[in-house]
Amino acid sequence: MDPLIGRLLAGSPELRDDWDREVAKEARRGKAGDMTEAAALAWATLTALQARRDCQKLFVDLDEILRDAPVEDWLLIDAYLDDLMMAMDNAEFEDLLTRIGPVTRREIDEILAPVGALMRVAPNMPDLISHLGPATIASDAPGHMQPGSAVEIVGIKIGQDGTHGEGIGPSGRYEVKFANGSTADVEERFVNRPPKSTK
Repeated sequence: MDPLIGRLLAGSPELRDDWDREVAKEARRGKAGDMTEAAALAWATLTALQARRDCQKLFVDLDEILRDAPVEDWLLIDAYLDDLMMAMDNAEFEDLLTRIGPVTRREIDEILAPVGALMRVAPNMPDLISHLGPATIASDAPGHMQPGSAVEIVGIKIGQDGTHGEGIGPSGRYEVKFANGSTADVEERFVNRPPKSTK
């Protein structure tokens, strides 16, 4: 166990059982290491907050650690906070902001700053997240793109001119992964995504 994760769990033992379960689940998938442990702590924290547990000792410890943490600990805490925020809905995030200390709040502001910049060039970014997932390469795509093949959209690259609020923008590209594990950047017009569910 990473010493930083161990310190946070020692101060908040009520999170340990959920953390252990999540780490064990990830280990069965072949995942381990400090970033996996940080993600598991984020999941355990969210589970606790949703169960109306206080978790205040965790947030006090987090603020204290951030005051004097070396760079490697900041990176791990950033991963924890990022995973925690990504899993929260708006109300849960607003509640989190009332619980954390001032140092943690500044760190969250720094984490979110690039997101704000991205939203200015791609105001439809929340919708674009739903583009990730299975797709196929269009039949009229150039031959090196393997027309008709099944792929997975694993990333979206926004061009310098932004999206103009529509799709991935004129110079945007989907990063797609092929069945053989190779990846390529493909124009939006050459990628067929399944229709959105109406449910």
